[in-house]
Amino acid sequence: MTKSLRYAIPHAIALAFAVATLSSEAFAQGLQSGVRTNQGSIKAEGLIRRARALTNQLDYANCRWVRENGTADRAQKVLDELWDLMQTALIAGEEGIADSLDEAGQNLSDALDEFAYECPRIALGQPMVTVSLRETSVGDRTFEIGIATGVFDLAMPKRSYLGTESGGVPRTGLFTPDQNASGESFSASLKFDMGSYLSSPFMFGGSTSTWAKFGFNYARVDSSQPIGTIDAGAGNMTLFPGPTGGPSGFAVPAGFPAQGVQYSNDLSRTGGRVDFGQSTHFPISYSIDYWGSLGYSRYSFHEKFSGTIAGFNFAYNSDANVDQFRVRFGVGLRKEWQLQTGLTASLGAYGELGPDFSRGSGNDSLAFTGFPTSAVNPSASETAVGYKFGVTAGIKTAYGFGLGIEAAYMRETGLPVFERDGNNPTRFVLGEGNAWTVMARGTQGF
Repeated sequence: MTKSLRYAIPHAIALAFAVATLSSEAFAQGLQSGVRTNQGSIKAEGLIRRARALTNQLDYANCRWVRENGTADRAQKVLDELWDLMQTALIAGEEGIADSLDEAGQNLSDALDEFAYECPRIALGQPMVTVSLRETSVGDRTFEIGIATGVFDLAMPKRSYLGTESGGVPRTGLFTPDQNASGESFSASLKFDMGSYLSSPFMFGGSTSTWAKFGFNYARVDSSQPIGTIDAGAGNMTLFPGPTGGPSGFAVPAGFPAQGVQYSNDLSRTGGRVDFGQSTHFPISYSIDYWGSLGYSRYSFHEKFSGTIAGFNFAYNSDANVDQFRVRFGVGLRKEWQLQTGLTASLGAYGELGPDFSRGSGNDSLAFTGFPTSAVNPSASETAVGYKFGVTAGIKTAYGFGLGIEAAYMRETGLPVFERDGNNPTRFVLGEGNAWTVMARGTQGF
């Protein structure tokens, strides 16, 4: 707060002046007020956030936009509040809070002085135009809506079908389908500023704010693979492992290949998550975000393997549902640039990591012409580590509307797999697979 005269007083002088001029009773009252300030540090966080937003508007917006939105007047009021709260914090001995308030005030005061130089007519007091709801200041926005859609590609865990037998020795896994499956993804979120309710847990020298975000996500991938003929080879029998093991399977003599074979699968994931985080904004237009989240997802899975052999039709059908709870801890870094007045661009990168707790059950069946369908209902649970790393790019207007693109690489856990060995019942396991997504995102702040 150096360019405005009242903010040029160093902390030590201000504190000494307060101690020297206050009576002991008044000083005690000041200390009690300081305790209240410490308990209400959330208010200081919210005030610093407002000051940061107003500073950005004064730095980047054009004169007309500032005039129409009354930004200069609001900035002056916030300066008054910063000064009052800083004095209270100094008297109470809360120098850390006072330093943060002072830094925010200095930046805002400098922006006001620069604005007065660049836009002298407004600084001298031009009539302010009434602000419409559509043009609400960025600093006054308390929540943001986001919607994104894009493509999703997943490498499924390895799975196999059929088997061979030669010389009385059975071997399973004659055929392995392609693991790759692709589809689409969709997400929606509602982000709230929590500066008035939660204080920032970490202080790094910049202006900080806290937030909460509620999100919904959906992704679906599938694959369809026409296989044609599968031949066990000369002298080999073709084995069809049964879901319940042993007698539920079939062995077809050599010389009868499986024909017209088809494989397909589809997997969908529906879920939501709640995030709580902190954003720290530095004067060099860098921002760092930290967050933690708790999420829930439900997988629905179906796959089919079918064809004809020796005049008999066969079909493996498998279905599964998996419930998963996710815990994530993440960090992100973002850099912003002003493209033109009222329009900024940004580039960012982020990563998050945490445990996944999955539990699911399924149904595996084998239908073979002329025989009763055999089926089994296995279940499984798994705890594994999931992660996600991504990069973002976007633009945002002074009216709170933004467009962006995000590309991410992730580790998906809790993916259902049915394993058959021909002797034992089908085993249901939960595996992992790598995935990537590219999404276009739109946001609007209010």
